[in-house]
Amino acid sequence: MLFGIFIYPGGEPIDLASFGLLSIAKRIRPEIELCTIAPYGGLTVLSNGLCVLADYGIARAPGLDILVVTGGPGWIDQSRAPETLAFIRRQAAAIPIVPVSHGRTDRHSQRHSRRKGGDDRARRRALRTVDARTAAR
Repeated sequence: MLFGIFIYPGGEPIDLASFGLLSIAKRIRPEIELCTIAPYGGLTVLSNGLCVLADYGIARAPGLDILVVTGGPGWIDQSRAPETLAFIRRQAAAIPIVPVSHGRTDRHSQRHSRRKGGDDRARRRALRTVDARTAAR
């Protein structure tokens, strides 16, 4: 089972906690595989300056079983990037999409966002738009 973690410039570093969590889960379920995907692959600078080397760009992403979409200040730009939206739409038509924010699944981040506001609302709105367009097909 291949999990793809979607990262991007300006993404929130704590959302890489999903990678760590899945890494621990792999000890119990060895069939779990992980990769990182960024808009263009290679070096990706997150919101605090942390540099992460993405395994793939969206153009060459492998077939996934689950896509984890991270949050952060950079999501506003990503939610407007046609290549990113097309990638997420393609994935959403075939596999589950799991948005995370601040290291938590979207269900928890919704409560957090109501208290704090911020770009999480824009990210959820863009993902809902992707879901609605996929369902309409």
